[in-house]
Amino acid sequence: MVILLGMMKGASWYFDSAAGAATGAPIHHANDFVSPINTVWVLVTAFLVFFMQAGFMGLEAGFARSRETVNVLMECVFDTCLCGLLYWAIGFAFQFGSGNGFIGHQYFFLHGMTAAYGSTSVAFLAFWLFQFAFADTASTVTSGAMVGRTGFKGDIIYSIMVSGFIYPVFGHWVWGPGGWLENGSGFLFKGFGTGGNVLP
Repeated sequence: MVILLGMMKGASWYFDSAAGAATGAPIHHANDFVSPINTVWVLVTAFLVFFMQAGFMGLEAGFARSRETVNVLMECVFDTCLCGLLYWAIGFAFQFGSGNGFIGHQYFFLHGMTAAYGSTSVAFLAFWLFQFAFADTASTVTSGAMVGRTGFKGDIIYSIMVSGFIYPVFGHWVWGPGGWLENGSGFLFKGFGTGGNVLP
């Protein structure tokens, strides 16, 4: 055990010292572009939000009649796949792309993404994954009310509308850049003194 710890310490010293440094190649640290700790935290929370999907599947399957259980489980899995495609193609652009106060029009198909999203210092794809988890949850959370009341086609239409249009557009109003309900910079609340300039 002591030998293994000594080898680990020796390897760490060698790669951290000038003797182990590679010449000719510029050294870049991860935090030159993004904050590693912020990115890891966002990824952990994204995975925790994804666990909500398993909870919804179990809850909805438990409430459904036995003949509808497979349909409920299939709808939840299909919702996640469909939401992933729609949020990648248009949903993220509508919600977090720069645009006007009502809808964004940047980052369609994640085209033009940067190393980090805005000033968050979180890796762009980690930020996308976190937001996708919530978009997926928004389309799945109400599907339990549709069990036994709509067919599979109705669930597909519902998921397309919520994942691709309703959730992203409403989300842009509050969380998107320049959304009209954004606290402080949105034009609705500027006159109420609720912005970030309240404190000195």
